Amino acid sequence: MSSSLNRTLALALVMSVTISYFAAYIQLTANKSVNSCSYLDPLIIDIVALIAGFFLICESLVDIFFHKQSPVVKQLVRCVRMAFGSAIVTIHILQFIHK
Repeated sequence: MSSSLNRTLALALVMSVTISYFAAYIQLTANKSVNSCSYLDPLIIDIVALIAGFFLICESLVDIFFHKQSPVVKQLVRCVRMAFGSAIVTIHILQFIHK
């Protein structure tokens, strides 16, 4: 693997873990401060959101590997897209567990 690809994958991983951690932290902190909370959205919303989140992650990884010779700066949007997908998956897994 090229050095640029390794740096891009490392950045994508760090961004995804960081934003997922903050999303989980905010979600869990908000749940503690509310006495009775029920998520009004049906289960299908969580399933569709999980599919969308996994789609963003997979599509970003495919794009990163397709453009593996590109410098990290040009891959930044793909890394951010992957991080958003990770946050969506994290939030909806937590909501699914809460239900």
